[in-house]
Amino acid sequence: MNEPSPLPPIPNYQEEPTINTTIKSQWIAALRSGDYKQGRGWLRTDNYYCCLGVLCDLHSKANPDHRQSWRPMCNYIDPLEKEYIEYIYAYGKSTTSLLPDDVQRWAGIGCSDPDIVVDNEALILSQLNDRGYTFEQIAKHIEEQL
Repeated sequence: MNEPSPLPPIPNYQEEPTINTTIKSQWIAALRSGDYKQGRGWLRTDNYYCCLGVLCDLHSKANPDHRQSWRPMCNYIDPLEKEYIEYIYAYGKSTTSLLPDDVQRWAGIGCSDPDIVVDNEALILSQLNDRGYTFEQIAKHIEEQL
């Protein structure tokens, strides 16, 4: 009886990006610094940031020549709620709640909202943020799991 031939390797296989350890340390330090007030629902509202918004802000400060910026937007869904601020990046693209591609590449993160496991439940960082976990608690999960 002939043995089955082994499967060929997957062509052009690339591993998931590995987070840049320097940027990871800066992100954790920024979350713990007290320099950022924690907000919910958006990357940034007024001077309040989601944990992902903090990383976008670090990217903006580290890459001043890349034309990214924060731009205030009116909240048409609920005009009584705070105005949110969208993050403008490459070629006029914008986002209000997830990490843009430029920030993902810069930080070495392979997705727009990384997964974290908390008490055997898989959550994304924005869920931790919006469920009321503090920046300190989120920083600890980033430190241990990313």
